[in-house]
Amino acid sequence: MSIKRDILIRVQLSFLAVIVVSTAIVAKIAFIQFVEQDKWQTIAKENALDRKIIKATRGDIYAENDVLLATSVPSFKLSFDPMIASDSLYRTDIKTLCDSLSKHFQDKTSEEYYRKINDARLAKRRYLVLTNRLINYYEQQRIEKWPIFKMGTSRGGVIFEKIDKRTYPFGELAERLIGRIDEKGDGIVGLEKSFDDTLGGINGDALYQKIAGGHWKPIQTNSRVRPVDGFDIYTTIDINMQEIVNKQLRDGLEKYEADYGCAVVMDVKTGYIKAMANLNRKVIDSTNTSISEIYNYAIGDLASEDPGSTFKIASALALFNHTDIQMSDTVETGNRRFRYGDAVMTDDGPGGRLTVQQAFEYSSNIGVSKLMNLHFNQNDQQRNLLIDYFNKLWLAQPLNFQIVGEAQPLFKRPTDNTWSGTTIPWMSIGYESKVSPLQILTLYNAIANDGVMMKPQIVKEVRKANRRLKRFSPIILNQQIASPEAMRRVKTILRGVVQRGTARLVNSREYQIAGKTGTSQKRVGRVYKKIYKTSFAGYFPADDPKYSCIIMIYNPKRGKRSGGTIAAPVFRKIADQLHARDVEMRKIVTSGTFNRVDISNFPIKHIGNKKDLDIIAKELGIVTVDSSGTMDWVKPIPRKVAVQWKKHRMSSRGVPNVIGMTLRDALYVLENRKLQVSFAGRGRVKSQSVMPGAAMPSDGKILLILR
Repeated sequence: MSIKRDILIRVQLSFLAVIVVSTAIVAKIAFIQFVEQDKWQTIAKENALDRKIIKATRGDIYAENDVLLATSVPSFKLSFDPMIASDSLYRTDIKTLCDSLSKHFQDKTSEEYYRKINDARLAKRRYLVLTNRLINYYEQQRIEKWPIFKMGTSRGGVIFEKIDKRTYPFGELAERLIGRIDEKGDGIVGLEKSFDDTLGGINGDALYQKIAGGHWKPIQTNSRVRPVDGFDIYTTIDINMQEIVNKQLRDGLEKYEADYGCAVVMDVKTGYIKAMANLNRKVIDSTNTSISEIYNYAIGDLASEDPGSTFKIASALALFNHTDIQMSDTVETGNRRFRYGDAVMTDDGPGGRLTVQQAFEYSSNIGVSKLMNLHFNQNDQQRNLLIDYFNKLWLAQPLNFQIVGEAQPLFKRPTDNTWSGTTIPWMSIGYESKVSPLQILTLYNAIANDGVMMKPQIVKEVRKANRRLKRFSPIILNQQIASPEAMRRVKTILRGVVQRGTARLVNSREYQIAGKTGTSQKRVGRVYKKIYKTSFAGYFPADDPKYSCIIMIYNPKRGKRSGGTIAAPVFRKIADQLHARDVEMRKIVTSGTFNRVDISNFPIKHIGNKKDLDIIAKELGIVTVDSSGTMDWVKPIPRKVAVQWKKHRMSSRGVPNVIGMTLRDALYVLENRKLQVSFAGRGRVKSQSVMPGAAMPSDGKILLILR
């Protein structure tokens, strides 16, 4: 019995022990779940693992001649895992490391850095942000050679977390065209958005651990997916033209106190956009205004409604291409008022009987509308023929431009409920339709190009380093927009507009301009407000067109509010400067036994790379005399019949002299000396913060002022 009792007692004790232990476990679970819930949730969160995106380095955007418009400048967050270094390495080098940190960042003493790092090591913290300031690439190169850090991440514990900052060297110039990115690094407007997939690359990811203080520490594992950097895009923009166009449009908005405007220059033969400015003028108070780029008026909805009289050239093409009308035929315009049903059309120009040519040159609303009404508004076949022809001119369909935000053109059809007996008369003079300034320019460019319509393009290539991945060659939209005779007549009219018509104020003796003025009034229902959209579209030189251009200025409050007095003068100023830049440097003057080029516009006083300047001089036919020896950098000196290259010495030890250089050349020289360069302004280097020849700055920084 005693054996059975012993066994029973043991079983009972074991069962009791199980009950006690189970009760304790349940009690502990309940205590953790209900009493210490917040504590353990906090610990879990602080030690959470998560895969985080590693942003690919965004590609650059370039103008012609490799001028940088947008780039990503790498910065780094400097962090440290103080538990990685061995005890012997830590004891030997920690004080020297703290001295380096203090001397470089100058935000803490060496002792403060030592306490910060040592306390973290004693607390077995695995991640410590050493400074809140981001460091640049050149600093990173120096810092990774410091004691302990030179052992790398795996043995020294240093952590460089790369952060890209998007930089736009030309500031607000072409801001809307180039675009911007959001805080996530994605394009939101302009080229940045339109080519976001190309520029953005493919993001990678890596495993991160959340640690105390809300920081995320990267964990070195084999599961890391490396990002694929974005590609570069090369635009058709000429940055010098862009500055000219931007300045003249800005001056026009200020002079005429207008709300906003746009200006676009296109290469006639290729359709490549050479400059595109979109400016908005905001009144701050009675004496101050601000001008900025906030909307692409050249392609967007805001400037597309009722294009005005620049559209009359489309009507002229339709008349000359689809009817037997002659330039000498006449039309009666009466006393400058004409009624279509219950709607009255008025004119600002001469009344009475006008020839067809005069009706267009003087921009007669009544004359043009009566001609179009007679030939295209007698039956639906004529009406549909007209709308179909406008479609072939790419006025009634989108151009599918490379930048997002293009307005959808609007033309009524005879079957639409909104069609009326007044649609053709008003449509023919630039009302009751939506056509963007870029579409109007594309039409005028085709006229300049002898009827061959080119697709407007602003991006020419996609590259990876020096390897071309894609090329956007010129594209023909319409091989012949009208018959040769129709083209000849329209060209005669466009030249006549400038010689004796509504744009005679901008006629030039130096070269020929051809174009058409446009003025439209804002309508609310059938009521016209005293708000005007003025425009001028044309090309130059008219006898051998190279560039086409359109100017649109909305709601001018000073001057006579018409395209001939507001927009056309801005066109003329742009054309003058582009013509001078393109022609004067190539002006041949016979002198002695060789042809000598006028060197007055050569970049005298501007230091440059000798190889680059040799190429320019050879292209322009300028005779050069080289007295620079083997120097890479020279200063052009004008002589009677040539330009002399004078050597420009670069200090071998101190800070180089980059005054007079382009930003690109200055960056090349200074960054090769391991200097961190920042700059302000536009143009060439006017001054530098550290004097030429002075000792290299201790912080490695230099500021350039551009003018």
